Amino acid sequence: MLDAALRLPAETVERTTTGDLVARVAGDSDQVVQAAQGALRTFLGSGCTILLTVGGLATLDWRFAVAGLLAVPVQAWTLRWYVRAARPCTRARAPPTAPARPPSSRPSARCRPCGRCGSAR
Repeated sequence: MLDAALRLPAETVERTTTGDLVARVAGDSDQVVQAAQGALRTFLGSGCTILLTVGGLATLDWRFAVAGLLAVPVQAWTLRWYVRAARPCTRARAPPTAPARPPSSRPSARCRPCGRCGSAR
């Protein structure tokens, strides 16, 4: 976001209030945290499922566990292919930046009267 803001004309950046910029950065940070937590939860859950499956197969017969582990290279190759094939589609569907918020027409309750945000001194 900082890189995009630095590329904008100075007048555009100065028209945007500080609160709008802070709200955007905070919103972006919240989305990153939620995505990371969701990804970690999914990754750990999948890892536990795989370990329990291999453990269950080994409990039945060690050859079942070996057969299950022999499928790992095929699954890894398929995942690699899918990620490469899906990347252009994902980029095409994702918005390039966060949607622009209109500048506030009224100062917030916590805004000090300074003249920059439309309130009287």
